[in-house]
Amino acid sequence: MEPSTRKVVQRSPAHTVRLLHLPHLQPDAIEADSSVERDFVHCAALFPNVTSITSQPFKLTLPSGKKYTPDYLVTFQDGSRR
Repeated sequence: MEPSTRKVVQRSPAHTVRLLHLPHLQPDAIEADSSVERDFVHCAALFPNVTSITSQPFKLTLPSGKKYTPDYLVTFQDGSRR
């Protein structure tokens, strides 16, 4: 696992990027690249045991050699992360 170098926020006339401010969950904004990602963040934030949601937290190198960057890392009160 290595840090993600991909930046969600990219300026383009045809591309809408959302910064979701959820101060009851965390002080910094959560980036969403699409309405599906926005809806996921809003749903995940409703769970009382979620403590943070991090957008594009890291990059994985798969056994095939391809790189994969997950959209979000959700951290829970018990310290587990998904």
